[in-house]
Amino acid sequence: MQKSLELMNLKLTNVIGDGTGVTGLKIIRAILAGERDAQTLAKLRDRRCKRAEPEIATALEGRYRPEHLSELRSSLTMWEKHLDVIAELDDEIAAHLRVMKRRSEWPTVKQFASWLGLCPQFKKTGGKVKSSKTRKGKNRAATALRLAAWGLMRSKSYLGAYLRRQRARLGAPKAITATAHKLARVIYNIMRFGVEYMKRDEEAYAEQIRDRQEKQLHRRAKELGFEVTKKVDVPTEPAPSPAAV
Repeated sequence: MQKSLELMNLKLTNVIGDGTGVTGLKIIRAILAGERDAQTLAKLRDRRCKRAEPEIATALEGRYRPEHLSELRSSLTMWEKHLDVIAELDDEIAAHLRVMKRRSEWPTVKQFASWLGLCPQFKKTGGKVKSSKTRKGKNRAATALRLAAWGLMRSKSYLGAYLRRQRARLGAPKAITATAHKLARVIYNIMRFGVEYMKRDEEAYAEQIRDRQEKQLHRRAKELGFEVTKKVDVPTEPAPSPAAV
């Protein structure tokens, strides 16, 4: 859809970002219904849209060629069909989750993660950890969770930020396993307790990391006999002019 719009010199995604949002779809459907006036199309913006009507109207001054309109219509139809398929799949997943919730075989989330093979298996000798690799296996659920974790690499979500940070620390394979483990914990809580998933963005993860680092810094300073205080910016007085001196 974005390509079709650009071919008609319609810069809609430049001003609203997501062409499949509320405002974008209203405008696209109006265009396909025959509306061509930029001012009229701009009035279709959702009240939550951050861009004003004049900006949107400017982006909708284009050339409405028949072949590009046909491509836009086909793309919209395929996108809507794609959503229908996802909705059908969501219903099937929900049905499976209801069954699994009734007959959960894992009393704790740790047992669920262990069954999946997504948690470390510590091997100790003489009190020292010799190995902490995850258990090898061909668990299809674990494979699906790893694929889902890998798909978060460019995500702007909390889990996407977690995956990228772990990749920088541990490397890609271990980071994917760690993120898959987090996904498994989310799924377990949904299945076992019916907890609703709360979507958080990467800013929330960055704030959590900062809070954790601050607590660690305070704890370490206390162990060494110091006290950490936040720096307060004190306004400085301007230097006296030569004449005043």
